[in-house]
Amino acid sequence: MSEIPTFPPKLRQSIPFIVLIVVGAFSGIVGTLTLFWAFPEFRKAQIPPGTQSVIVESPGTVIVEEGTKVNDVALRANSIVGQIYKATSIIKVGNDVIYQQPIGNGVLVTDDGWFATTSDANLVVGDIFVVQDKSYKVSQVVVDNVSKYVLGKVTNGRFSSVRFSDDKESYIGATVVALTASGDIVKTMLSSTSQPSIKDVLTFSSDKVSSQIRLSDSGRTVSGAPVFSLGGSLIGLAVVDNTGSSVLPSSALSFFLEDVLRFGKARHPYLGVNYVSLVRETNDTVFLIYGGNKKAIIAGSPAAKGGLLANDVIVAINSQKISAGSTLFDLIQKYNPRDSFRVTIERNGKNMDVDITLGELSPSG
Repeated sequence: MSEIPTFPPKLRQSIPFIVLIVVGAFSGIVGTLTLFWAFPEFRKAQIPPGTQSVIVESPGTVIVEEGTKVNDVALRANSIVGQIYKATSIIKVGNDVIYQQPIGNGVLVTDDGWFATTSDANLVVGDIFVVQDKSYKVSQVVVDNVSKYVLGKVTNGRFSSVRFSDDKESYIGATVVALTASGDIVKTMLSSTSQPSIKDVLTFSSDKVSSQIRLSDSGRTVSGAPVFSLGGSLIGLAVVDNTGSSVLPSSALSFFLEDVLRFGKARHPYLGVNYVSLVRETNDTVFLIYGGNKKAIIAGSPAAKGGLLANDVIVAINSQKISAGSTLFDLIQKYNPRDSFRVTIERNGKNMDVDITLGELSPSG
């Protein structure tokens, strides 16, 4: 496949249509078709306006590339992304309403008015959520105890909602689009969080959201900014600190939302393990129970009661190998508190199975 920029367009000479008639008269249909093939001006492929580049897969067949997809995401974002304001920051002048500095962004996650933001917005009941130039009062707020996700609820409206991404769209190197502080859409890329040595290796908790994904161009994004794939699905929300921008995965938001819709609160299972994610030469992903400067196994936790030990290597859960890019948090969230499951581990060079009964994480985390 060859990439053909659509700007600036190159002027090309077309053969007059009369030539086709003359060639057809002397050489028949075979000669006409040969000429038709040789000069692509006769074979037009429709390229959507605004496309920055296209991929020509075969004559007359065009796969729309990034430029048009970014435009499509921007149009879609207008209906599902809004700004959050303090009620005291909204000024009415006659029939006009002036919205001052927003405290954060929100993205609609249900058709009946639930939207997601991050704790950086300090969302409270009574705040105002503005989407598509319409304002709605926040009537309910639920805070997640294992991540920075916060859900708000507005009423008296029917809304469009976002589609959550899957693992196939969240790979390192993927082109994504994110919302900027000014409300514009910027194209960026997913990158990994790396550490220089095993001494500084990243450890993760089985019971807290930990993002291994960052935005390569974080200078223009803000905390709570939605990050979309080129297909328009939600990769997650950005969290900005002095090290740059990381992305809270949408999988954690999906688990949180499901709990709130079913139980009215976050309800997370609890294992009690700190670990390192490793990829072996066989490309198998495994979890090494390791705490670094923290405890590898939390005392009194389900992991401790089940017999897991520091330096055990988790290779499977309920006989299922760990898929690339998975986190132990995501795998545990598929179960309910007090569910039991079997963990296959390597210990001292031998495989063994350990049965674990999950606890429930306290509201304080």
